[in-house]
Amino acid sequence: MANLDDGIAQLEAATGVRAQYGGAHPGQGSHNALLALGPRVYLEIVAPDPAQANPRSLPSLGLSETRRSRMVGWALEAPDLDGLIAGAGAKGFPMVGPTKGGRQRPDGYLLSWRIATLADQRIGDGLTPFFIDWGATEHPTVGSPKGIRLVSLRAQYPAPQSVQAVFDALDIPLMVEAGAEPALTAILDTPRGRLELR
Repeated sequence: MANLDDGIAQLEAATGVRAQYGGAHPGQGSHNALLALGPRVYLEIVAPDPAQANPRSLPSLGLSETRRSRMVGWALEAPDLDGLIAGAGAKGFPMVGPTKGGRQRPDGYLLSWRIATLADQRIGDGLTPFFIDWGATEHPTVGSPKGIRLVSLRAQYPAPQSVQAVFDALDIPLMVEAGAEPALTAILDTPRGRLELR
């Protein structure tokens, strides 16, 4: 999303629930707002942070170009991140990480995490998740607005078997369906009815 306030407003209009500002990602050029979708599941709206210069994360996520809220990726919680990285490498899928990250919430609480991604980001054309370990930090769903529930997450790809093989090897619990182009779709139950977010 090119502007965080616009993303918050668009999602509120569609769901009836307003996301809460989460904070800035120092050195990444972005900031976010969040909604809880269930226990330890959340939706993150990410946009360029005008207070930061030289953003590193924006080109890869396409945040600077889009004016419409859309799905740009997803994450899986991985408490044993080091074991996952080692196991993925042994199966022929090397990973980058773990990389440390953090942000400060508006109330002053500092969240910290470690993430890892597949080294070959071409696999699945953006359908593969990144993996995150929250460690001892408070999970982002704590204190985030509630009232929306994730019903399901769907992935589509022109050659679904090729991506499904990667998902199966890495124990990613998502079935990949055939589709004309790579796509992620989140099905949400909201106060304003069921919503498909692509």
